[in-house]
Parts: sequence; structure tokens; C-alpha cells
Amino acid sequence: MEKRYFASANGSEGFVNYFPKVFGACRRLYVILGGPGTGKSRFLREVAAKGGEVEYYHCSSDAASLDGVLLDGEIGLIDGTAPHVWRFTSIGTFEQVVDLGAFWDPRLLAANRADIDALSAAKRACYDEAYAYLRAIGEAERGITERLLDALDREKLRRAASRLLRGVVADGKGARKIGLCAALGMRGEAHFDTYEQAKTTTAISDGMGTAWLLFHELDAICRARGISTRVSPTPLFAERLDAMELTEQGISFFVSESEDAISMKKFFRADKMRALRPALRATRATQERLKDLALEALSRAATAHFALEDIYAAAMDFTAKEQFTAEFCQKLFG
Repeated sequence: MEKRYFASANGSEGFVNYFPKVFGACRRLYVILGGPGTGKSRFLREVAAKGGEVEYYHCSSDAASLDGVLLDGEIGLIDGTAPHVWRFTSIGTFEQVVDLGAFWDPRLLAANRADIDALSAAKRACYDEAYAYLRAIGEAERGITERLLDALDREKLRRAASRLLRGVVADGKGARKIGLCAALGMRGEAHFDTYEQAKTTTAISDGMGTAWLLFHELDAICRARGISTRVSPTPLFAERLDAMELTEQGISFFVSESEDAISMKKFFRADKMRALRPALRATRATQERLKDLALEALSRAATAHFALEDIYAAAMDFTAKEQFTAEFCQKLFG
């Protein structure tokens, strides 16, 4: 089974970087530097193709591109450039630098500096606009969440979470890994079905935008009992989950609107939900429109981004870079 995730998100708090949590516990970490279009993603793919058990971490802004890979659970390779700049803790011992900038012609880039600066500014402006819309989604959510919590039957929800985890034996490790299954990016919304490929699966309906409440209870129980998990924070709200896997048992929970999905409606008091429903529907409609506007802005950012890639790619000596990649793999894998 291919394991594909995201390790960052564009959301209501701006850009959220999970790289330290995903890769901080590696035995060895290779931090790749270089501009857009210099082949960082291809380098990661080619190294991963030589490895054993691989976890792929895709770019949250462009799901077609890789931001990192984890080999056999202990060797990490990441794109260490903005916006997920890696803060070195022990460079030369834990971290090693892979500089793909060594294969570009700085004279060609200097000749295009005006275009590079203009495109970079245009891209930043589009992201600023997108983040403004995403922040507005967060503001709307804060208003409706208080009313939803007032309508929630918390005890009923806790009992349901306990039933779902009945019979699960703690592994004693209680490890909690992170791997996002969804992202909002320049190509639109993206989703990987890694959690849905577990041996045993349970779907949870998110029709009202409330599935995170059940995930919160499941997560709390797993933490208290020392059950190892991998969790997926939602792209929009970093403190909420939309999927989780009990990694030792091969059991997963994820958001889905399938017919057999657990409905969240039964965990809310009907009388209070009747009064709340018009406001909830209006809020969700507003949030969808804001999300569309954010994605539209991110789509415009793509135009500038890929133009930047073209400029940098034209300045690269890819023959030398590919030779370096082959030599790197030989040293890493023997």
C-alpha cells in the first residue's frame, strides 16, 4: 500500500507547517535547497524509488509535487525552502544539506532578476488574498461552533467513541504521528485515500462540518490509553482531525459521505438543532463561497509559480544534477 500524505496546510491560520513533527524524529535528515523548477521533487522521487518502505509527503499547494519522503521510518529527505524552511538543530550530524542550486547558472538567473522579483511579488499577493479568505472562514467557524457545542450531547458522543475503540489493546508506545490526507492548493482541493486503505475502516459523515468532534473524542481516548496513532489535521483547522489510524492495529476512521457512514446528527439535541439549522446552513454556504474565492486566488498564484519554475529550469544543468542524484543514491543505499 502506498502511503501518501501532506505535511503542511493552507488554512484559516495561514500556512501551517508540520515538518518538525513529521521529520524531527528521523535518524538522519537530508534538507534539499534550490529554487522552483530545480528538480527537488524529481530528486525525492528518484531517491524514494531506490528505497524500501516509503512514506510520501506531497506539497499542500501542489499535490503533484513532493515535499518530502520518509524511508524505512528513519531516513528523511525534505524540501527545506520557503514556506516550510527547515530550522537546523544539528547540521552536519543529524541534518545534511543537499544544494541543487549548485547546478544552476547564476548569470542566467541574474539576467532575469526583474522577472523573478515581479513574479514572486505577484505570487505572494495571491497567497495573501487566499489567506484573507481562509481567515474569514475561521472567523465564521468560531461563531457557529459555540452554538453547535451548546446543542451537542457530549455524553452520548463519548459513549460512541468508547464503543468504537472497544477491544483495542494498547501497544504501550502511545506514539502520535501526523499525516494530512487533504489539502487546499493551486490546483484546487486534493485528497489521498491512504487512511481508507487500512485493514479495518469506519467512515464518519461530515455533512454538518461536525465530524471533528467525534475524532476529538477518539483521539483523547487513544492518548489516555497509550494507543499509537497517525492523525490527519484538517487543512482549514489545525486543531481538528478528519482522519486517524491506529497504526499497530490497522484500524482507521475517516470522513466520508458513504451510506454506511456514522451520522453525526444523532449526537445533537433535535430541538436545539432545529433552531440552529438556518444559521448553520447560512454559515456553511458562506464558508464554501469563501473557500472558492481562496482557491481562485491560489489558482492565480499558480500562473506566477509555474512561470518562475520555467525561468529557474532554463538556468539548470539537469544532466549534472541527474548524475549527482545517481551518485547520491549509490552512497545512501550502497
